[in-house]
Amino acid sequence: MSTIKQRAKHLLGTNFFEEPNSAEYVAPMVLSPPVEDQYVLRCPLVVLGQPYSLPNEMNWCADFIQACMNYQLKVIGVNQPYMYLTIRHGKVISETDDEWHVDGFSMKVPHIPEQNYIWTSANPTEITSFGLHIPDDFDPLHHNLQLLIQDSLPTNAKIATLEPQTIYAMDPYVFHRRPTVETGQTRTFLRLSFTPIPIDDVNNHTNPAFGKITTSYDGVKDFRDKLSRYVAK
Repeated sequence: MSTIKQRAKHLLGTNFFEEPNSAEYVAPMVLSPPVEDQYVLRCPLVVLGQPYSLPNEMNWCADFIQACMNYQLKVIGVNQPYMYLTIRHGKVISETDDEWHVDGFSMKVPHIPEQNYIWTSANPTEITSFGLHIPDDFDPLHHNLQLLIQDSLPTNAKIATLEPQTIYAMDPYVFHRRPTVETGQTRTFLRLSFTPIPIDDVNNHTNPAFGKITTSYDGVKDFRDKLSRYVAK
């Protein structure tokens, strides 16, 4: 089994799926989320050539961010030019996170993998590790990798539940999902993404320090929803 650090030095591709990969423990952390709900999708905190900027309403995440930045530089050893913060604090409203998936696997342009750091207050993320063979005729620009993962899950696959209030590191080769929760249940989830390329998406949260989002591109509607399920020939 390779490490996130080892995989970080190679261009993103399908070869690392052949072996089981898992999340890596970073550190325990107690945070104090705000009373009110907060939903933030990929708020840029670092943009190439500009200094780090955290909006005031997200200051409660500062210790989490600092711990992730330390691990990224001292352990992973990759200084990515972009950083994005996602916050889901309140009632669970995401619809597909309880399906097995990976984050950050896109091969539209060649690049090294991104690194993601996650933290949950309760109902922590689940991980499954198994070697996934990617067929030679699988095209990640036309086939949905998430569906291939779900279709390929072994019947005896082992599922590990991460610890709550603990930071973990992942990359695009780690299969994970949110556990099923009851309707209306509250949960706090944080994800800090270090990426080698910008994530230009109309759904990103605006950080006033970097100006308004000008793109009209929707990563889900304009790309992911157009991918097809792979069927072996």
